[in-house]
Amino acid sequence: MDERFLPLASRLGVLVADPGIAVQLVDPRDVADRIAVLLAAGPSRQVENFGGPEVETSEEIVRAWLRATGKRRPVFSLRLPGKTPRAMREGALTTTDQPTGTRTWRAYLAERYTPVRDSQA
Repeated sequence: MDERFLPLASRLGVLVADPGIAVQLVDPRDVADRIAVLLAAGPSRQVENFGGPEVETSEEIVRAWLRATGKRRPVFSLRLPGKTPRAMREGALTTTDQPTGTRTWRAYLAERYTPVRDSQA
């Protein structure tokens, strides 16, 4: 999961999230595991969609990141204009295909940030 955008955006003081955009984050380790399975199965002419185990809104993702990092920033809910955000609100970043990854966004955040807080205590 690539979270590089969130620290950069949080420097502005406020984070903007479209609460209607659904996102299905997938952990890169899950992607690597799935690719290994597909490679072991041999050549195929099929294309497979692969997503994470949960569908969350961009606002839920931002708020979970703020909680995990201990940052205090306001989150401004804003319906973003344009074709791309509209496609995202219509589910362009999600899939109902199976299989899916197993690692959730919250599990990733706990793994990434809890040890840092414990070591600072």
